[in-house]
Amino acid sequence: MLKIVLLGCGQIGSRHLQALAMLEESAVIDLVDSSAKSIEISKSRFAEVLPKSAESRLRLEVRDLDNLQENYDVAIIASGSNARADLTRKLLASSKVKTILFEKFLFKQKDDYESIAALLESSGTAAWVNQWVGSSYAFKRMQQWLQQDGHAPIDVTLNGKDWGLACNAVHFIDLFDRMNNLGPIELVSCDLNKKPMLSKRQGYFEIAGEIVYKSTSGGKLVMNSTADETDGLIHIDLKCNERQVKVVLSRSEILAEYYGEDQVRNESYAVPMQSTVTGKLIQEIQITGNCALPSFSRSSYHHLLLFSCLQPYFENISSEFAGVVPVT
Repeated sequence: MLKIVLLGCGQIGSRHLQALAMLEESAVIDLVDSSAKSIEISKSRFAEVLPKSAESRLRLEVRDLDNLQENYDVAIIASGSNARADLTRKLLASSKVKTILFEKFLFKQKDDYESIAALLESSGTAAWVNQWVGSSYAFKRMQQWLQQDGHAPIDVTLNGKDWGLACNAVHFIDLFDRMNNLGPIELVSCDLNKKPMLSKRQGYFEIAGEIVYKSTSGGKLVMNSTADETDGLIHIDLKCNERQVKVVLSRSEILAEYYGEDQVRNESYAVPMQSTVTGKLIQEIQITGNCALPSFSRSSYHHLLLFSCLQPYFENISSEFAGVVPVT
């Protein structure tokens, strides 16, 4: 029987829990959240999708941090970035955990990346981070088509209205990283609006502006987000030599136009819903010891690339942000 703990039962946490209703193995799933309301909403959403055939083998239990089990096969840490590092420390101080699936944005304090990496290593805990874009079927298919003649660099350009440059950039840094052979990446420029915007999540901020990176392979990543009211779309342009894919990413669909050899074709892909994905990831890890998401180590690299731009930006706004990027 799998032992799973979900720390953070808010919006994204409840979707992870729904996905666990699809597990084929028996499991006990511990729920940890300071909000009783969030736990009840998560339990209700789980019940909505739980198959009759799974009712006898999937069990939910509510726990607090002082009453965790001694051993877990999987922990899902879906809190905000403000609490995630401390939750990880408390979890690993009381429990032996084989695998952790972290939500992004990982941590708001730069020092936490090194200290949590050391803690994971000393605990013998494998960890991955939920940056799904680069590992999705749609974008892997685009990369294969763009680079079918070799491993030439791919330029990635993003544009959109308030699409979450601060909180979502790590998705596309991972995509760029994969498309350019996991080589070193450098910050080229960071031109951000003078004032950050309040995030829809209390205590956090969003930004507008442009961030540019380059890879040693020769590819360039340009991410641009305006402060205009969002239309829910991100426009992505992928270029490799004479080939190009123009993408429109929405919450539910990925529309792609392929240009090459004087031909144009269109393809449509569904955006994978978290409520259908997490269980499959856990089963993949149980069988193979790995999954398609970026490892904690590689994801930390992506996050710290963003720190190189955002940390000076926020420190310039206020001394209270020293060493901190208030993004989730």
